[in-house]
Amino acid sequence: MKKLTICLFLLLTIGWNALASVAQGVPPPVSPSAPTMLDLSAWRGKTIVLISAHPDDIEACAAGMVYLLTSQYNVTVKYIIVTNGDKGCSASFCLNSTSQEISVIRYGEALNAAAIVGVDPSNVNIMDYEDAMVTAYNEVEIRMRLTKAIRESGADVAMTWFPYPQFKLRPSQGWGDLGYHPDHQAVGKLTLDAYMNSGIKRLFPDLGSPARPGQFYFFSFTDDRTHCVDIGQAGLKQKIAAYLAHKSQYFSSFAMSYMLTTLASEMAKGTPATYAECFQAYF
Repeated sequence: MKKLTICLFLLLTIGWNALASVAQGVPPPVSPSAPTMLDLSAWRGKTIVLISAHPDDIEACAAGMVYLLTSQYNVTVKYIIVTNGDKGCSASFCLNSTSQEISVIRYGEALNAAAIVGVDPSNVNIMDYEDAMVTAYNEVEIRMRLTKAIRESGADVAMTWFPYPQFKLRPSQGWGDLGYHPDHQAVGKLTLDAYMNSGIKRLFPDLGSPARPGQFYFFSFTDDRTHCVDIGQAGLKQKIAAYLAHKSQYFSSFAMSYMLTTLASEMAKGTPATYAECFQAYF
């Protein structure tokens, strides 16, 4: 009788399909819904760490939000950038530069871009792995370094790339490498692993006390997004200014500004915002 009562309760509460899934020992299906607008004031006074593959990734994905957090909510924002970006150059002034010269250029650009959205240069950690080569390095080495960095950051919230290809975002449709880049997905997976590792006291005990951020998000450009931030005109303006600090990464500031504006507008569809940056929660 007790089991029957429980089943009836579950049936009425979560529906037949969900009940069948629970009975099989698997989670119920996720129903698609409009993204939730993040209330940034809930993070007031906290610490957020963003972990990216390249020096310009955060500007493309979340710089508008970062500006709002630092300028309005007294949030400490920290960057961990896994590669030095030494293979990436789209501007004429660095086309004949060596990889080492490009890495130096991009290091300076990363610090300048971070400062534009209120991130202190001391909170920008560039790990200096080679661009486009993350998968060629020892996985455990990078995971250990990221675990240590996450623990030491004292972050309440962590964000990174989605760990698997997003084939909906095709380059032929203007999405560039937002759907897939080997470094993006490798860093996303390594960061997810490090996030899980960071709270386990018996794992890498010599890398600091266990400390796992309470919230974890992936940068999101698809319908899988669960949360969005209304960055408004002010956030968009600073996002564009921060990206344009990466002078080696574009040939036309007008074209890049247009692309970022269009992207923020596209992300805002289905939300009350005009311009947005979006994320997929995993916590």
